[in-house]
Amino acid sequence: MHILLIELPKWKKLNKFDIELPLDRWLIYFTEPKHFTMLTKEELKRFNEISEAVELLEPTNFSPEQLRAYDLYLDNIRTYESNMFEAKLEAYTEGEANGEANGILKGSNLTLSIMKDLKDQSNTIESISEKYVVSVEFVREVQSNMG
Repeated sequence: MHILLIELPKWKKLNKFDIELPLDRWLIYFTEPKHFTMLTKEELKRFNEISEAVELLEPTNFSPEQLRAYDLYLDNIRTYESNMFEAKLEAYTEGEANGEANGILKGSNLTLSIMKDLKDQSNTIESISEKYVVSVEFVREVQSNMG
């Protein structure tokens, strides 16, 4: 017995498979089952181990209850995906608004602190610039707007 761990999305990206190899056939079946459902019965007979699995995919082999359960399963997945998308969008919008508000508050506090230091005649523009890690031009602009 051999255990193989294969990450299907990565395998699919490689796009290197040989339908004549049993392992590749199963990997194709797991990643693209429609590939086998489009084969004729004669073509499918070449792949005995897959043909039974392909038959299981036929909707006519399912009972009405199984089909209903599958539809409900798909509806739940779609609802979940839709809700997650909405939640992410809402969180992003809220985060952006909070970030903007915090940025404005920090910028205002920084400007007020610079103004306070500018009123104290003992500080130079360069020292204020270094203290608050802002450009000299920014400190000068604050100074010119102080009136």
